[in-house]
This record gives sequence, structure tokens and C-alpha cells, in this order.
Amino acid sequence: MGGAIVYYALTAYMNSGLEYMNAATITSSVEILKTLRSGDTQHGYDMLEMRLDGAIIMFYHLPRLTKEGLNAIEAAKGYRRQYPFEESNTNVENAVREVLR
Repeated sequence: MGGAIVYYALTAYMNSGLEYMNAATITSSVEILKTLRSGDTQHGYDMLEMRLDGAIIMFYHLPRLTKEGLNAIEAAKGYRRQYPFEESNTNVENAVREVLR
């Protein structure tokens, strides 16, 4: 019975985290799409670049990456070589550089 309670609690915790992540993705996607559709393409690009940097720095403290994570980082490296982006926040910029090195 104790295992069932732990399983339920863990499942509820994980589902709330997934809900939060998906809600944030939906909200930011809607804002970016509105910005792009209004014709403010540079601001829309900047928003996407910042979203990419936010995803990259999530890898900063991971001790090792899965194959999927490594592939994602390689894709980001290639993209950043072709389209450099400078963050206004130096801490974020430094963390991105560290992950992509």
C-alpha cells in the first residue's frame, strides 16, 4: 500500500511539472507567433533565440547527456555558428558558451 501512495504522489508531481512546461511552451509560442504575424520579425527572431538559449542552459549542470541531448547540442552548435546571437544577459551568454563548447 505504501508503494501505491508513493507512486501516486510521484505521478501527480511529474504530471504537474509536465503541465507547467507545456503551458509555458504554449504561452510563449502564442506570443512569438503573434509577434511574427504582426510583422515584427526581428523581435520574433530574438524571442526564439532567447527560447533556444533557455533550452541550451538547461543542459549546463547535467553530468552527462543522452544521445538525444548530444544531438540537440550539436544542432545548436551548428545553428549558432551560422547565426550568432548575443544575449543581453552575460550570465546566460556564458552558460550557453560553456554548454556549446
